[in-house]
Amino acid sequence: MAQPNFLSGALSGAEQATGLPPAGVFSNPIGFVAPAILQSDQSPEVKQEMAYIAEQLAKDPMAMRLFCDRIYLLLQYDLQSQQESAYS
Repeated sequence: MAQPNFLSGALSGAEQATGLPPAGVFSNPIGFVAPAILQSDQSPEVKQEMAYIAEQLAKDPMAMRLFCDRIYLLLQYDLQSQQESAYS
């Protein structure tokens, strides 16, 4: 399988990739949550790309760490934006 262009470099792809819409409903009761890939209404091509990215990250601990750090920063930014909106 050819490597998607946004995965070129160590983690430049994860930093440059635009976000996908949410994978599904996030209000599932505890214990009744299917994996995001099953909840997703994305096309099979997008699901295959997501699986490929997950596989590549699983093989490279440093890439996984950078990816997780980037997700953490994005969540922090989102939380800050929500708080600013709530108090404005």
